[in-house]
Amino acid sequence: FTYVDSGKGFANLIYKGEAQQIAKYPNDGFMKTGAVYNASTGEKINTKTVEYWDNLRKTEKNIYMKVDDSHISKWKNAKNAWLGGYWYSDWSYENARLNSADTVGIFMQIPECFYVNDNMDFEIYNLLEELDLPGEWYAEDGKVYFYPPDGTVTEDLYISKNLDNILKINNTHDIKISGITFDTSLKVGIEIISSERVDIENSIVKNAGAAGIVTWYSKNVNITSSEIYNCGANGIMLIQSGNAKTLERGDSNIVNCRIHDCARVERSYTPAISLNGSSGCRAANNTIYNMPHSAIIFSGCELIIENNEIYDVLKEAADAGAIYAGRSYIMRGNAVRNNYLHDIRDRKNSGYTVVGIYLDDMLSGTTVEKNIIDGVDCGIFLNGGRDTVIRNNIIVNKTAENTNPNGEGRYSILMRDTGMFSFRLSDAASLAEDIWTLDLTSKAWQKYPEVADYPKDTPGVPIRDIVENNLIWNHHSMRAYDGYLKYSPLGANSDNAVDPKFKGNGDYTVGNSEVFEILPDFKNIETDKIGAR
Repeated sequence: FTYVDSGKGFANLIYKGEAQQIAKYPNDGFMKTGAVYNASTGEKINTKTVEYWDNLRKTEKNIYMKVDDSHISKWKNAKNAWLGGYWYSDWSYENARLNSADTVGIFMQIPECFYVNDNMDFEIYNLLEELDLPGEWYAEDGKVYFYPPDGTVTEDLYISKNLDNILKINNTHDIKISGITFDTSLKVGIEIISSERVDIENSIVKNAGAAGIVTWYSKNVNITSSEIYNCGANGIMLIQSGNAKTLERGDSNIVNCRIHDCARVERSYTPAISLNGSSGCRAANNTIYNMPHSAIIFSGCELIIENNEIYDVLKEAADAGAIYAGRSYIMRGNAVRNNYLHDIRDRKNSGYTVVGIYLDDMLSGTTVEKNIIDGVDCGIFLNGGRDTVIRNNIIVNKTAENTNPNGEGRYSILMRDTGMFSFRLSDAASLAEDIWTLDLTSKAWQKYPEVADYPKDTPGVPIRDIVENNLIWNHHSMRAYDGYLKYSPLGANSDNAVDPKFKGNGDYTVGNSEVFEILPDFKNIETDKIGAR
């Protein structure tokens, strides 16, 4: 069992063509963090500040943590064991080494998160002491121990030892890959660097220790009609395909793919699809499911996310979004439209929530329209920002009662004036300063004239947002903070006003004419073109 580079590679044991589960505890769910102590002095650590923990890491490598679980006494002699947990928050997972254990606690590597909070989820894996279920395995000192699901090994099994990517395409062009299966590596399945016009179609990428497919600084990459699964990190990453600051298009596309069961090791912010710092790219008609964290995370400009089906994601996270982006005033022209998000709920009952479409930390300039959000804790969360459009979405069927009505609770649409909070004013000003990194005199930026005024328009104030024509039924009502409404009044919305009487069986065509009396401009949303085919 080994990590490579910065912890992004992960060994897989493959049996009957599929990755097996590394031995872990608990087999289902998590343990909870307890009181934390300085491993050298034995002093209890009560301070919960980033500054304190940053200074602690300068002098200490380990901490001691109490754990209220008698099972830990089994780990006294465990070798090569790793801990994985949401140490600080339910939106951030991190791995750390186990050093030793006694009957009441564990000595562990200090995670790189802000700090270790109380009562947070964590688990332990890769230890012989927990090899207790069929299909589990453990590796130590060049030996592999496997508990075969059939009672005996009836087919070949193998462990990944390839320390490089399966396929690397560097500084080239006009490549077509079709009908190939890329199976098992400690690192990336396919890596594409500084290349153009690369097509991957009708292929499978599975059991990669890190991401399935990663492109760097490449344009016109088309990944179509393929399946990516059982990867240690992301499914597909487009990194700077195009230039988000100059608006030069990357024209890369991820279309008609099935992406699932990824982020097996790096469990947070490693989504099925990542559009990272890209421009003019598209993720469309994909089906994404069975992910511990987000399905799609995007950053950049003029990105299109459309006709995707997303379900059974955010299985371990809270205060996170199935489709997520955040913290930018200069992202422009992005559209999230005609997606179908369903069956996504908070499994932790943390008091926070999971969100269908999450525009976080004053993200601006995004249009969210004609999405169907069914059975999702919080439909859409607009956490500050400006020049955002939320229009003609269907949000139905609440998952549970609202347990956190004063915070990020289970609302159909939640709108906050985050940039006006006293402790966020400096963040808003910093985001406005990013505008000076752009050449706003260029022809490309002339289509977004409002950006030039951001530093003058009181950074943090949520101006020019449009929230209108949304249809909500059998879900919690919309909520907008007073500061938000002061600058961006709501348009007409049907907020649990009348039963839309959908046709049913996956058809969300409205059958009640009263809806159109309330929302005369409402357009029915076609579902026959959503998802992979």
